[in-house]
Amino acid sequence: MTNGRFLMRTSLIRRYTELLMLVEWLNTVKLPVFKDKTSNFVFNKMLEYRMKQLFLNILFIFVCNSTFAQVDWVHYADSIEQISLHHDLDYQAILYYMNKNASKRPTEDLEKSRYIYLYGSSLYNLEKFKEAIPYLKEYIPLKQKLHQIDVDLMEAYSALGNCYLSLDSLNLAEKYCRQGIVYFDGLKGSIGIFDKYELYKNLINVYVKKKDVDLVRDVHREAQKWWAAFCLEGHPDMKQNVEDYNDILEEVQRLEFDKDTISVNYIAKLSALGLALSNIYVFDEAKYELDCAFYKANKYFNQQIPELKPAYEGLYQYYLFSQNYQGLIGFLPALTDYFKGDDDNLKYQAPHVYMNLGTFFAQENNPQQAYTFYNLAYQYMLENDKPGNMIEIEKSCLIRMAQATTAMQETSRTLEIVQVLEEILTPKDTLCNILCSYQKGLAYLALQQYDLAVDIFTNKMPLIRSTLGMNHPYYLDFLNELGLAYLWDGKLNEAIAEFKEAISIADSTKQERNLYLYYHNLGRAVMLTNDKQNALKLLKMSEKLQKGQFGNVMENTTNYINECMK
Repeated sequence: MTNGRFLMRTSLIRRYTELLMLVEWLNTVKLPVFKDKTSNFVFNKMLEYRMKQLFLNILFIFVCNSTFAQVDWVHYADSIEQISLHHDLDYQAILYYMNKNASKRPTEDLEKSRYIYLYGSSLYNLEKFKEAIPYLKEYIPLKQKLHQIDVDLMEAYSALGNCYLSLDSLNLAEKYCRQGIVYFDGLKGSIGIFDKYELYKNLINVYVKKKDVDLVRDVHREAQKWWAAFCLEGHPDMKQNVEDYNDILEEVQRLEFDKDTISVNYIAKLSALGLALSNIYVFDEAKYELDCAFYKANKYFNQQIPELKPAYEGLYQYYLFSQNYQGLIGFLPALTDYFKGDDDNLKYQAPHVYMNLGTFFAQENNPQQAYTFYNLAYQYMLENDKPGNMIEIEKSCLIRMAQATTAMQETSRTLEIVQVLEEILTPKDTLCNILCSYQKGLAYLALQQYDLAVDIFTNKMPLIRSTLGMNHPYYLDFLNELGLAYLWDGKLNEAIAEFKEAISIADSTKQERNLYLYYHNLGRAVMLTNDKQNALKLLKMSEKLQKGQFGNVMENTTNYINECMK
């Protein structure tokens, strides 16, 4: 359940559609980048469960279709779900059709439970909490009577708790949240883990409204312990991280026992607890403990203290790994002030923060924002580092700044950055030299100084061949850009040779990332030789590759194809 909503799993059609949506989502979603393979286990565990559940549901369709086909109400219910799908989960439409056919309300327990769940969930999702409560309360004992242990029942507990919470009936909200949590213990493996955490969150909100700080803290800790146990059970590689959390929690609870004293040590342990929770990837809980650490430090000491260092690190991890970059940007002023402290080691962390933000915006195709943060990192290094310190990071930062300005089409700024970079590069900086030359070559291409671009690309290609090899993607990039330099300079034979070599290497090494582009450029070059027949074949191949890779075709490719067909 998310933001007061939960899925209606009663319809077989809905379950099948959920699978199709999941497959589509998997093709587009950008997952968080973790440091190591073990870090992805939580997501993988969730996905594994969901895929198993959906597969079983689809199997259920085919196995049970003949049985359900004789139940008139099921056809009626499925038609309602078809209406809901057609109207993009228009719950108002669902209720209209169910009320219109109220006389068809089933009496047999299984179909009756499905009807009640569908009706109650529709009311709930329309935030008609008072009206939803009777249906949800009717559904729970009926489901228990059928001895069906599944997520639907736990979601009903969660929804009922949230209904009472929204109506400020806090004792009843507490009751149903607690019952849902207890019920979860009867489910095996990772079934319903999202829903159980939602129950904990609802319960926390109950105690927040009751202004019971101790119970808020206790439920947070209860949720944390459950999550740690789940992580340990699901992935033994996380054993050390879980043990670290448990050890720190024990120390924190020991210090909390003495309520008369808020020590610097206590704040340090709270900070460490938040960082430990980040390391087991339960970020909401990490932020709770970190917020507590900051609050108590400001309240009792009214100043930055060295013991807050883990809190800053943990909050940074929270924003970074949860991909809450807007939150991280808002946190930057406080983080920057912290970096300006007396600890010299902190100065090495600031550029990394800015670089990570720059990389995020670069991946989001926002070169302006990317450049802003790369430049912040660079300026911070200039202002705070001694000569020679962090020189490798400085080189990387300048490369990324040049890439951003190239994407912004600010050629003069790119050349300025490249000049600064060339002054600090050494012959041993092989990769940086290659990347620097590439950006410089692109700049000269943009300035239409094709001879200079050709010289840069050709001079660096022996270095790429000897160090990275001819099959390296960078070598293909150089071949393509060299071909473009020849093409735009009217040297068609030379251009054709470079594009052909790029295609040959990409084909033989199965590097399909830019293969469509090589065919497009080769087709354009051949077209300019007036060989429209062969140009058309090449452009058609590019068109096919683009459709397969992106689902659409570049406008230029289509225009060239049409021109060749005249």
